[in-house]
Amino acid sequence: MGSPATVALSTSAAGQVTSWRHVFDMAANIDGLGVTLAMNKQRYIEEVTSAKVHGFEWEDGDGGVMRETFMLTGTGTTNISSVNIAATVTGATYPSLSNRITRAQGVFRMNATGGSGLGASDAVQAEKIKLTFNRPQDAPHAYGSAVIIEPADNGFPVLEIEVNYPRMNTPTANSLFAGLREATAFKADWTFSGAFINSTDRYTVLFQFPYLQLKDFEAPTAGANQIKPKAMFAARLAPTSPTGMAFVNPMRLTRTMINSVAAFS
Repeated sequence: MGSPATVALSTSAAGQVTSWRHVFDMAANIDGLGVTLAMNKQRYIEEVTSAKVHGFEWEDGDGGVMRETFMLTGTGTTNISSVNIAATVTGATYPSLSNRITRAQGVFRMNATGGSGLGASDAVQAEKIKLTFNRPQDAPHAYGSAVIIEPADNGFPVLEIEVNYPRMNTPTANSLFAGLREATAFKADWTFSGAFINSTDRYTVLFQFPYLQLKDFEAPTAGANQIKPKAMFAARLAPTSPTGMAFVNPMRLTRTMINSVAAFS
């Protein structure tokens, strides 16, 4: 996705657990960045020796647990790796269940990008929200190699948000239709707050979007003519940083947790 800033000490108090803040902005490119994946197939280990993570989706999953899906492009697989063998993969541990993020912990806020800073009154009642991010990559086969060479950016990153409303009243629906017609820009944040780490900070995942363009709007009817609209937004580079967001990148991700090094464990 992007480049992490230097991890910052969030809160440290005597006798309490220290919390750390990890901030990620979109990088200009992701050349040279890759991961290795190992999968336990019981009778053997299958490994993707080199894969590039170029996108992800964040949406509602079963039982209200948020689901994250990653998009990768890999060179190929092997089942004779000398690095990831049965003993090393079997010994891997699972993250604590306390790290799970649920819909009930989330708040989505939005107002006009030129308006005041986001507050409690800007919270949007949404039934489903889906965030999609993808950096198109090429996958070239070149002479002298049996596998593809490193994928590279092959188009502008695509960052979109879909918001499904449980129901909508006439004034709200009209304002979105007007926003679509007049190309109104919005800013938004999406916060998930978990258990307290200490007396001040909670486990937190925060997405921020300084400039959202409403690209489409649907208003289908459900039972008893109830309107349950869906709005689709595209995140863009902001011309200037809006109030409450001191950056112009299309998205910023901030995580607050107890790990000072690994931001995604």
